[in-house]
Order: sequence, then structure tokens, then C-alpha cells
Amino acid sequence: MLSLLKCLGNTTFRLLYPVSCALSSPPISLIYLCVCREELVVYPAFERHIPSTGHDMAEKDRSEHRIVKEKLYDFQSMSPSDSNFLPTIDSLWQVLSQHIREEERDDLPALEEHVDAGTSDSLARSFDRTKHFVPTRSHPSAPDRPPYETAAGMLATPMDKLMDMFRKFPEA
Repeated sequence: MLSLLKCLGNTTFRLLYPVSCALSSPPISLIYLCVCREELVVYPAFERHIPSTGHDMAEKDRSEHRIVKEKLYDFQSMSPSDSNFLPTIDSLWQVLSQHIREEERDDLPALEEHVDAGTSDSLARSFDRTKHFVPTRSHPSAPDRPPYETAAGMLATPMDKLMDMFRKFPEA
């Protein structure tokens, strides 16, 4: 197993516990962080390195991400006392868990078959670096392809992080 698959597998593993709990904003930012990082690094790699099916794989995954982003957008403004909280998180989890299973079973192994160890290491490093400049909240209407996604993310990230700080600010 090469570097990128390990990196993404570790990210997915770290997502499973907080998403299943899903009682605060950290799970939202972790999910969204992974979604953006995949769109910036992994999906362009599918298109670049898997000649026959890479484009279709990336489009399918982007489509699934749009659904996840919409569900995250609805969920991120809810509190656990909202009547739609549990149905929303259940719906989100159904879509997300299916997406994760397919990605780990089909997409990532296909990518690893088409890249050498050096390329996999480079993709893993890029994936890791992107966490510093992607938004922490869902913006479903934002572009989902580089370079526009990168620009939109860089504009949204400081505002998201500032808003996250105020969400954690102690109440008097």
C-alpha cells in the first residue's frame, strides 16, 4: 500500500468516530476538510493518472461531494435539540459512508495502480499540506474544481476560521 492510500485511509479512520458522534462543529470541519482536500488533490490525480476511467471517477465523486456539502450546510446550523438533527446526520452518514467505502475499495486502489511510489508520496504530501488553506464550513455553491476551488477556498478559509473561534468563545 502506497503513501496516498495510507494518508487517505488515516484521514477516513479519524473521521469515523467524530462523525458517528456528530454533536458539535468539529465533525463538520473534519468532514469538510477531507472533502476539499480530495477535490483539490485526489480527483485531479484520478483525471491525470488513470487514462481510461479517471475522469468519470472524479466526476462521480464530485457529484457525491455536492450532496455531502448540501447536507453539511443544512447540518452545520443545527443544534442537537433541533427536531431534524438526527434525521439529518443519519442522511449525511448514509451518503458519506457509502462514498468512503467506494473510494477506499475502488477509486484509491485504482489510482495507486497507476502511480509510482514517488508520485504517491508527492500526492500524500500535497493532501496533507492543503489542510491549512481549505474552509472549515460547507459552501455548497462554491466551485468544486481547481483552480476556482482553490481561490474560493482561500477567500472562505479566514472567515470560516474566525467564525469558528467565535462559536467556541465562552458565553458570559
